[in-house]
Amino acid sequence: MRFPPLLRTLKLASNHHDIIVRRHMTLGRGGFGVVYKGSVHETPVAIKQLIISISDKACFYNELQVMRRVRHPNCVLFLGATMPPDPMCIVTEYIEKGNLQELIYNKNEVLNKTRILKYILDIARGMNYLHHNGIIHLDLTPANVLVTESYVCKVADFGLSKISEAYTKSITNRGGGTIFYTAPEVHRGKRVSRKVDVFSFGIILWELYYREKPFEGLLPHAVCYKTVSEDFRPEINEENVPFYYELMVQCWARKPKQRPDFDNVISQIKNFRKGRPPVYEVFVTSLFFAHLQKKLLKRQLLLRLVKLHLHAAALLSLHALWDEWQVLDWLEEVGMSHIIDKFHGQRITGEVLYYSPALIGGFGLSRVCSFQVLFTLTPNDLCIIGINSLGDRRKLLLAIRKLGGNLLHKPVSWSLFSCYPIEGPTKPNNGAPNEVP
Repeated sequence: MRFPPLLRTLKLASNHHDIIVRRHMTLGRGGFGVVYKGSVHETPVAIKQLIISISDKACFYNELQVMRRVRHPNCVLFLGATMPPDPMCIVTEYIEKGNLQELIYNKNEVLNKTRILKYILDIARGMNYLHHNGIIHLDLTPANVLVTESYVCKVADFGLSKISEAYTKSITNRGGGTIFYTAPEVHRGKRVSRKVDVFSFGIILWELYYREKPFEGLLPHAVCYKTVSEDFRPEINEENVPFYYELMVQCWARKPKQRPDFDNVISQIKNFRKGRPPVYEVFVTSLFFAHLQKKLLKRQLLLRLVKLHLHAAALLSLHALWDEWQVLDWLEEVGMSHIIDKFHGQRITGEVLYYSPALIGGFGLSRVCSFQVLFTLTPNDLCIIGINSLGDRRKLLLAIRKLGGNLLHKPVSWSLFSCYPIEGPTKPNNGAPNEVP
């Protein structure tokens, strides 16, 4: 079997190098094919023989060009490929410790909080690089994350999902393990986005922490149905894993737009490692303060309403302070002294707004001039008591309206009434009974 050392030589017929494939050294099997260990000039390499059907050779070439440009410490290095008539194979660097799935279930391997954070940060960085380069993985599982001898995680098998159109159509019919990491929108056959990889990342995080297989004991198609129809997710205890819990829930949210991108995931992990509040805590805190601000606004509005009610209550109770003499004094203050004689000693008739025995001495239709009566005057009342000038009537009604507006929209100034005793008028009433409303 031969392969070109670089993609740029794919079109050339010369400079092919020999690959020695050790078929007895199988490194793993996946949805795309079988992985063997091989060597090029005695340098170990991993060779994945593709078993998927590729109808468009040009598409295969394009994807190989994309994979060739990927250069990131958390992505497996692509070295080259073999083309027909040889079997189609992808050749990558060889990773010593194998995949993350083997490490998770190896009880001799330590998986403490520090190491888990390092692993998920490595994966998030690799996936973030791929997403920024327009590559959606679509098969992100622990088996497709390789671990070096220095415990650096590298994302593998990226770019292969776009090679075959049949991949996305048959994804739910492949190996049962892959379905457990697949986002609901993929099961529903909807258009996929980068957020499908974020969903898979959340399941990997759960598996890393609990060191258990997700959805253990359930058939793949049952998991597929429950994930889509019932928002079924792996069971977690939020009290024991507050940070992991929040990150998991964000990553496997039902709607793709509700999931964070890997830029956000990386920020959360870094902040958690540095002891800073994670982004989700800042978000929740901001929501909390927004809630407090909303409650404060409601209280302020309520306080304003209470004040308005107090003003209204003061307005209605001022008839006990302003009797006929106080009304006459007010008329003099607003420049209406020439019509004072029209009010003095008059009993104004008209529609009574407040039927109160204290106000009119019974349920009749006549009333003495008082503060409350002043605010119920109509143009017809003014005509009846002898104010024939249209200008005087208009000026008086505007003055009454202004007085009411000042009382309702400004703090009540009790000094306005402090010169008048509550007991009654100070001016003589010529022996007439004091009818204080």
